[in-house]
Amino acid sequence: LLRARCSCGAVHEGQWPQGITAPVQYGASVKALAVHLNQHHLLPLKRTSEVLGDVFGLCVSQASLLAFAGEAAWQLKPTVQAIAQAVQGAPVVHADETGIRVKDKLQWLHCAVTPTLTWLGHHAKRGSQAFEALGILPQLKGTLVHDGLAGYRSLACPHSLCNAHHLRELTFVH
Repeated sequence: LLRARCSCGAVHEGQWPQGITAPVQYGASVKALAVHLNQHHLLPLKRTSEVLGDVFGLCVSQASLLAFAGEAAWQLKPTVQAIAQAVQGAPVVHADETGIRVKDKLQWLHCAVTPTLTWLGHHAKRGSQAFEALGILPQLKGTLVHDGLAGYRSLACPHSLCNAHHLRELTFVH
């Protein structure tokens, strides 16, 4: 806050503008760019901070970047739920999972995909326990296209095996 002493001796103190609650604040555009760099382009927190410093002269801590991502996740929750519902009602859904590192431990990034939508979620497990916890695939109404992982077979929906996985297996056999 700005403080100034008047020629009469009185001290006058300014007030923060409405919505400003701390001495350092980042606007929506900076937060959105930081989340975009970190989450979409997969820049690590340190590199995201360095890019913001190099390009804009901002000194954004890794803790702030994590807070921005958390805020974005909270704001996007209704969108993610809408995507999940749309995927569950789609006539054909492709599902797969791939290993990722979370705090140096192997976990699984699960996806449920239509031609226009992608739902992603991570879980420590790969199969049916994860499907139940994530809640997307057990509610599926359409045909599920997958790689044949045993956990998928327990889902009560029509199934189809993925041709990309067929080709990979045939290439291996050949």
